Amino acid sequence: MSVFASLRNAPKLLATRNVRRVIPIRRSHDDVWTYRQPVKKPGKVPTIMAETLMAGMWYWMFYHLWYEWGHMVGHFDYPDPSKWTDAELGIPSDSDE
Repeated sequence: MSVFASLRNAPKLLATRNVRRVIPIRRSHDDVWTYRQPVKKPGKVPTIMAETLMAGMWYWMFYHLWYEWGHMVGHFDYPDPSKWTDAELGIPSDSDE
């Protein structure tokens, strides 16, 4: 009986005439979205400082990658693979067949 009692109130719950409808508005242009306050665009000086710092960082990275590439690959002599034995490579000997 309780199922029918809850169904009795269903039309009232499903009625949408008093419900406030939300219409989505897409704002995807030059403005940046923030919560409850407008965005303050940075001034000219902070923008120039950020661009200069970024350019200096990329210069430092590419300079050191070009002229000091040993930091990336290491400071050791590369081994000659032709001098490795079968035991070092994990290859079983022919007599084990």
